[in-house]
Amino acid sequence: MGLNTTRSDTIKYTRLAAKGGDVEKQLDMGIYSITGTNGVQQNFMEANKWVAMAAEKNDPNAQFNLGLSYEAGLGVEKDIKRAIYWYEKSAAQGHIIACHNLGVIFQFGSDDERAFINYEKAIEYYTKAAETDFPPSQCNLGFMYLVGLGVEMDAAKAVSLFIPAAEQNIPQALFHLGWCLDNGLGIEENLERAFECYQLSAKDGFPIAQHNLSLMYLDGRGTEKNDELANYWLNVAANCGLASSKKLLAILAKAKRFPFASQNKQSH
Repeated sequence: MGLNTTRSDTIKYTRLAAKGGDVEKQLDMGIYSITGTNGVQQNFMEANKWVAMAAEKNDPNAQFNLGLSYEAGLGVEKDIKRAIYWYEKSAAQGHIIACHNLGVIFQFGSDDERAFINYEKAIEYYTKAAETDFPPSQCNLGFMYLVGLGVEMDAAKAVSLFIPAAEQNIPQALFHLGWCLDNGLGIEENLERAFECYQLSAKDGFPIAQHNLSLMYLDGRGTEKNDELANYWLNVAANCGLASSKKLLAILAKAKRFPFASQNKQSH
């Protein structure tokens, strides 16, 4: 194509190449249709048509995107079984986020459909992604080791997974690591480090970390006692809908003071 090629010409050639069987161009057309970019109108059904062509030719990115469409019901009827089918094909070729998404489905199910829960498979797919240092999988896998879901409980293993995820500022990993440090689970108790983890997670918007941070300020554990900051973080957590924070605020308001509240510390 020459220097004067227009965007419409580019799309024309991309569409022709896609129709001719070019997998890369099929995926391009799918992405343009999903995002409504490059002069292509957003159309999820059209996007799935192109992506399916590439997926059938064993392209892992296309298989992953088709799995996303089935999981979310974008341009197709929501179908978790079909989502798993395409995610597994993609994961078999090393697609890390496909592995993670499979882990999530097998850990939590889909909406209220607990039939898809399979902790052993969740461990399998999270492990594949975690081994590539994918932080969300490290965090979720660590939680499963911490509480013993589909695997023997192993707090030390959990901590070893939380640490690299926390270093990438994953709020849940920071909270879990803080909890382990707070309670000496799988790692030596260190209240100062626990406070730091809770604080980072709280600032990132994780409500349970906000609640536990307020308790550390209330008790002066790992930091200096500070009723003003305790009240602030407790209100932040309560405004996020955390029932235990609302309950503790009501108790504090009724008592007209800030009692020690360690017994209200939140776990998983």
